[in-house]
Amino acid sequence: MNSAQRFYPIFDSSDWLQRLLPLGIKLAQLRIKHTDQQFLRAEIRRSLQLARQYGTALVINDHWQLALEEGPTGCTWARKI
Repeated sequence: MNSAQRFYPIFDSSDWLQRLLPLGIKLAQLRIKHTDQQFLRAEIRRSLQLARQYGTALVINDHWQLALEEGPTGCTWARKI
């Protein structure tokens, strides 16, 4: 197990996922407190694409409804908390 697989990072943008998922992170969370629905949808969509690309399990708690609408796959967890 490499060092990138020993922690659970929480990111506030898909830009961070783009930078760090290539390092081998296998579990991450997207946590955005922004309320603009169009912005959120775009960030969630891009984050899901990146998670699929790198085989990362992506947790989305805050905006789980949007995550489900964007069609999460087995690599994504979206739940109401």
